[in-house]
Amino acid sequence: MTHARGDIWPDLVRRDGRRLLVDGAAVATPRIYTFATPSATWVVPHGLGRAALVQVVCDGAEVVAEVEQTDADTVTVRFAAPRTGYVIVA
Repeated sequence: MTHARGDIWPDLVRRDGRRLLVDGAAVATPRIYTFATPSATWVVPHGLGRAALVQVVCDGAEVVAEVEQTDADTVTVRFAAPRTGYVIVA
């Protein structure tokens, strides 16, 4: 899956068609969760049943945020101030 804002995957993760590869092994098809209303906390109910690879993007650039694997199916992202953007989960 290619997002309109370009290629922003971290160095250890690369795309091969629609799958993510980590050290050459297929991990999952990425899912994108968009947060259009500013919030300091984003809850992402990914439903993967395991810890997820997470990338947070605001204003078209990857950002550092507090990411908590809340449980096997949910990630919570926290910021110091309300933000908009999206989370890529795999």
